[in-house]
Parts: sequence; C-alpha cells; structure tokens
Amino acid sequence: MSVAAPRSRFGWPHTEARLRQLMALGPVAREPDTQAFVLRAPDGAVRARLVPPAVQPVGPLVENAADYLETLCLGRITVVLLRAGRAALGVWTDAGLVRHKVITKYVVRGRGRAQPTHLRIKGKSSPGSRLRLRNATSLLRDVNQKLHEWWREEGPSGRVFYACPVRLWAEVFRADPTPPFPWDEPLRVGTHVHAPSHRELLRVWHHLSRGELTHYPIP
Repeated sequence: MSVAAPRSRFGWPHTEARLRQLMALGPVAREPDTQAFVLRAPDGAVRARLVPPAVQPVGPLVENAADYLETLCLGRITVVLLRAGRAALGVWTDAGLVRHKVITKYVVRGRGRAQPTHLRIKGKSSPGSRLRLRNATSLLRDVNQKLHEWWREEGPSGRVFYACPVRLWAEVFRADPTPPFPWDEPLRVGTHVHAPSHRELLRVWHHLSRGELTHYPIP
C-alpha cells in the first residue's frame, strides 16, 4: 500500500524560507523543463519538490536554488480578469493590494450572448444592439485607460496575469488606447475563473501567490 506524499502550501512571503530549509537538507537543483526545485537522495531518488508561486517564477537562466534566491522578488504584479461586460483589475506589491477596479457594462443579450459575438453571427442591428456594442467598446477602452493610469502613477508592472476569452483578449489589443504592455508579455491565470468581481480578483490572487512543497516518503 503506497503512502501519500505530504504536501503543504505556502504564501509568497515564505518562499525564501521554505527553499532555504530545503537547501539545508542537501543539494537542491532545478527540475528540467519545469518551475520546480527538487532535493534528491544520494541514489537519485526525489526526496522533496518545491514549486514556487506563479508570482515568483523561475527565470530561464536559473539553474539552481542559489541562483533563484539571488533574483527572488515580488515586484509589481497586475491581474486582469475580463469577460463580456465585466472586468476586475488589481495591482499587488509586497505591501499588498495597492490598486483595484471593477468595471461593468451592459453588453449581454437576454440569451447570454455578448453583442459583438451576436453581430458576427446574425449581422442585425437595433437601437438596443447598438447600445450594447458601444458599451462593449467602452469597456475595453475603460480597462486600458485604467491600466495606463496605474502605469503612470505606480510604475510598470513586472508581471501581468490575465483571464479572458481568446477572441475578447484580441479585441483588447485592438482598442484605443491599447494596453500599456506588449501582446506576448501577459501570462494566463492557471485556474478556472468565475465572473470578474473584487471577490474573484482576491481568489485568483490567492491561487497565484501560493507555492507548494511536497515531501516524498523514503521507501
């Protein structure tokens, strides 16, 4: 009967301490092609595995734990959650959540389809549909304007995470103004995201800012 490996989660402020504790037990190396570090026994078996929080990624030039600790910092993180008619934005630093904004617009028809999507399929227009289309455009403009405002007042973010349908995310970069960061810079949020709200923004941050440490039992 196999024994489950004990796992523990930790917040980003504790990443350095958890990694140093692991390093005190023996050589810790980067696991190839992953964001993880592993502690191996003399026979090569993995004894422990640490995955840092997504907000503290392992850079491509990092080869071992010591290299990672030299570059470890949180910096400024922006999270963008976007769906038809709703957006939730937040900026975090080591001081916590320093900026946040929820934006809502009426863009969804009675059957739940966003107006831009409906027009691409049906091609019909009415006063109500034109209003929803204007609101859809206004939402993207408001999101990008708010991001530019924060970039001016807080400085650029070192990392941007987003959750948004692919087609809508493309429209974000066709809006006026465009976002204050290049197309290929943001990283997808690696978890399912519900309707954007302040509460959902905090839940997503909780996910992004947690790392995982697993200890494997000795046979």
